[in-house]
This record gives sequence, structure tokens and C-alpha cells, in this order.
Amino acid sequence: MNMAFGVLTAREPQEIVTQLVDSLGQRDSIFVHHDYSQQPEFDVAREGVRLIPDYIRTGWGEPSLARAIFHLIRTALASSDFDYFQLLSGSCLPLQPVAALKSHLARRRSPILADLVNLDTDERALMSHGHRVFCRSQKLAARLLRRSRRWYFGESPVTIQQSNLGIHERVAPGAELTAMQWLGKQIHVAARAGLLDSHPFHGAMTPYIGSLWFCLRRDVCEYLVRQEERNPSVPYLMGLKVCDEVLFPTLLGNSSFGIAPSNHLVNRFNGAHPRTFEAADLPTLAASDQFFARKFAMDAMDPCRQAVIDLLIDRVDQHRAPSGYVPLPEPFQPAVLAPGADRQGFSLGSEALD
Repeated sequence: MNMAFGVLTAREPQEIVTQLVDSLGQRDSIFVHHDYSQQPEFDVAREGVRLIPDYIRTGWGEPSLARAIFHLIRTALASSDFDYFQLLSGSCLPLQPVAALKSHLARRRSPILADLVNLDTDERALMSHGHRVFCRSQKLAARLLRRSRRWYFGESPVTIQQSNLGIHERVAPGAELTAMQWLGKQIHVAARAGLLDSHPFHGAMTPYIGSLWFCLRRDVCEYLVRQEERNPSVPYLMGLKVCDEVLFPTLLGNSSFGIAPSNHLVNRFNGAHPRTFEAADLPTLAASDQFFARKFAMDAMDPCRQAVIDLLIDRVDQHRAPSGYVPLPEPFQPAVLAPGADRQGFSLGSEALD
């Protein structure tokens, strides 16, 4: 099986992107879309890595980020004979060997591995994210929708982790709705019906939100890039706030392809962004059966980063052992290595991490 990894970077130091690339090995194609307008002095000098020269200027939550992802996938399709494409950020690291990921994909044979939430079947997600889906932010009605959301959740909502997203919840979710909460919900129901903006979610088109870090089979990648050019709903979806968390889940969720959960462990959210992993998170990272984790500190020497790289090297060793995979002994007490350091013959810059 051939993999292609697509990495989105903008402000991440080249040292941590190189660290990610080294941890993926050198047997599969790695495409890096870097926004040189935000960090001109950037390079990843590794075999098998292609830095996309005709980059797109990106901004968090802006349509340019979605266009960069389409561009990244289209470039990989034209340049690599891959079977699966895995999207990563510059702040990701693998938790399992690439060889284990390939075995997993070969067993599951899922066309799409992504975390999606259907807003038509999840009231909590509807109330948390509906204001970003059913009305474009430049519309006057968007102010009413945002205000009605505050009525429903109150000034101090609880943030829970769901499908690798931060979803708001009422402080007392089982309590009967107050009059203002009921009104806030009804305004969202009206927005879903298209009474506040002319959205495309009618008939068979279902609204989805989801985490961005998907893994797609090649034919799904081909389908997805066609949608950018041909799907009449894309201009509306591109115009939404933080559109990437609506656009890609909606296009994938409304396709005919089967969907399985993603390969990612995304850290708990603090507001609109996931927290940075710290030493206290190491037991969770070690116990996870996911293949990637996000997000890590922007420092290549960060102890948590180093511990996860050490964990990965151990698992590469175990994956290659004749007896098969052997779990790490408890408690997990990883050693801290400098970037590129050797440990029992394994080098982060070699093919050993495949």
C-alpha cells in the first residue's frame, strides 16, 4: 500500500515540521503546503518531501485554508500513485508506525476515515454550531442567530469533546428549557429551515460539521477535488465562518462512500482551539490506539514531543518483532531524546520509522 501525507503549515518552525516528516519515514510521498507569506525562511530538506511552490496564502478559518487543502490533494493526485491520503497539520505527530497504519487501512478498507457530526440528528451540535452553518456571517440575520445561541447556552457554557471538536453544552443539560432557551432553539430551527438565509441544506443534502484531519482513499480524493469545481453548494460553504469544519464534512458526509472514525487523537479544546499536549497528557497518549495526535508545542525540544517520539521508536521496534506487537509495560516512563538522536540503532531521519 502506498500512502501520501499532506501537511499544512504556516507558522510552525521548520524544525518541528522536519521532526514530523522524519517520524513518517522516507518510503511514502509527503507533500507540504507551506504559507511562505507567514514564514518566508522555511525548508524541509528531506528525501521524498515535496514543498508545493505555488502556495496559497492562508488564514485560520478562512476560505483560503480550504482552497489550500484542495490544492494539496490535487497536487498529490497528480504527483503520486497513492492508495490513501492522510491530512496532517504541522503540529501533529504519529503515535503508531506507518506500517501499522497501512495494516489498519488494509483491514478496514474504509474509503473515508473522518469525524463527522450530523446536525439534523444532534441537537447539542445544532445549537453549538448551527450559527456557523445555516447563515453566512455577513447577513444581518447572523447577529440574531448568534444572540439566540447565547440565550440557549447562557454566558458560561460547558465545552465537551465530541468527534474531535469542541461542542458547547448547557450547564444543566437535563433541565427543562427556560422561555429564552426555548426561543433560542426555535430561532435555530427556523434557520435550519432556511428562513434566515438561503442555504443549500434542502432535500437530500444533510448538514455536517467535523474535524478536518481526515484520511481518504484515492477515489474519494478524486471525488473531493471535483466537488470544488462542480458542486453548486461550494460557494455558500466557502462563505461560512471557519468553513473548513463545515465544507469538507458536508461534502464527504453527502457522498456515497462509507465512513469510519478518523485516525486522530485531538487534544481537549480550550475555546475554539485544542490545547497543547503537556507531560500530564502522556498516559493518555500512550494508551491511545489512534495513529496521530494533535496538537503539540511549537518547540522541537518540548519534553512531551520527545517522549512521544521515544514511544514511537519503541513501537516501531515492537511492530517489527517476530512475535508481533507487544504493549508497552506500565507505567509508561519514556526517555527524552534530542531531535535526530539514535536509540538502539533507530534514527529519526532513516526509513526505520516506516
